[in-house]
Amino acid sequence: MNFDYIDSPIKENTLKRFLLSTMLVFIAAVFTVNAPSLFQGYGGIVAALTITALLLSPAYAAAATFIGFLAAVPIVLYAKTMFLIVLMASILLRPLAPLLGSYTKKKAGEYATGLVVAALDSVLSTIIAVLYYGDDGIHIALSVFDVITALLAVTVYKLYLEDRLLGLVSALGLLLFIAGSKFYFSYASLAGLIAILLTYYGHGKMEASRAAAAASILVIILGLIAGYASLLLNLKILSYPVDPSSYTDQRWSISGDKCGTLENVFENTYDPMRLRIVGDCMVAEGIIESVPHLYNDGDICFDMKVTDSNYETWASLGTIILRGGLLHVEIVEADHTKILGEYNMTLCQGDIVRVWGPLVVDTDHGQWSEIHPVLGLEITKRGKGPCITFNNTSP
Repeated sequence: MNFDYIDSPIKENTLKRFLLSTMLVFIAAVFTVNAPSLFQGYGGIVAALTITALLLSPAYAAAATFIGFLAAVPIVLYAKTMFLIVLMASILLRPLAPLLGSYTKKKAGEYATGLVVAALDSVLSTIIAVLYYGDDGIHIALSVFDVITALLAVTVYKLYLEDRLLGLVSALGLLLFIAGSKFYFSYASLAGLIAILLTYYGHGKMEASRAAAAASILVIILGLIAGYASLLLNLKILSYPVDPSSYTDQRWSISGDKCGTLENVFENTYDPMRLRIVGDCMVAEGIIESVPHLYNDGDICFDMKVTDSNYETWASLGTIILRGGLLHVEIVEADHTKILGEYNMTLCQGDIVRVWGPLVVDTDHGQWSEIHPVLGLEITKRGKGPCITFNNTSP
C-alpha cells in the first residue's frame, strides 16, 4: 500500500512541527489520569507521543514531550488531577518513548515507531508503579492496551499526509475511540474505530476516498446518537481539568436529596485526587457479595450486586470487566461509627443493604465505579456470612 507523503507541507518547517507536537503533548497531559484504562491504556498521551515521534527527530521529540508536560504542571497541580509522583515520572521519563520511537522510524517504519512508543511507555509505567505501590501497582499493566491507540494514531498520521479530509475524519474517529472507551463504554467509541478503518481502506482514488469519508461521517453520527449517554459521562470526567470549579473549594462539593449538601465530600478520604465524581448522590440497593474487609488506608470495603439504583448507567468498563459487574463500596475510617454504629460495627457477606453516597470513578485502580465515601447505609436483611466486626477506630 502506497503512502507517498514526501512533499507534504507538514515536513517543511521544523519549528511548526515542534510547536504542534508540544501543543499535542500539553493537551494530552492535561487530560491524563493516574492509571490506564481498558482497551486504550493512557489513550491521548500515547497518541500524542506517537505523533511527536513521527513528526520530529529524536532530540526534538524528547524536548517537545518534556516541555509539553512541564507546561501542564500548573493545571495538573491546581486542579489536583494527578498524583505528584505520576506527574514527576511523566516529565522525566516519558520523553524517552518518543526519543526511541523517532530513532525507530528511519529503520523500521512508522508502525514500528508506534509499537516502540507504546511498549516503552507501558514498561516504564509498570516498573515505576510496582516499585512505588508494590503489587497494588499492577493495575498500571493495563497500559499494554496503548498499542491499539498508538497504531491507530500512526494510521491517522499517514492518512492525513496523503489526504487531508480523510486525515481529519480519521482524527475525529480516534478522538471518539479514546473518549468513548475511557471509563464507560459508548457506541461512539466503536463508531470511531470503524471510521478509522473505513478511511484507511478507502484512501487512494478520489472517488473511493470521498465515499469513505462520507461513510465514516455517517458512522460517527450514528455512534454519537447511540452512545451519547455514556459518552457524556466520560466527557464529564475528562473535562474535570478544564472545569473552572476544579480550581476552587467547590471542586468536590455535592448536593442530593439523600446525601444532603457537602462542600467537600472527600474531606476524610485518602488521596481524593484519584477520584472523579460522576454523580452527586447514588442510592443503590443490593446484596453484599464479597467478604467485607478493612483496607490498608483504614477504609471498610465490600462489593455489592446492585439490584436497584437511581442511576440507570453507573457501571464503568472497569466495574464490568475487573469487578464482575459489582459496585465497589468504601466507608472511610472517620465514618465507621456513624455508618455502622447501630449495626454493632458488623457487616456480613449476603447482607441486603441500601447504600448512598457520591458515585465516583477511581482513576488509580482499574477505572471502576464506586460509592466512596459512603454517606449512609441501611441493612434490611442479614446475610449468612461470614460476618466481620470492625474495631471502633474512628474519632
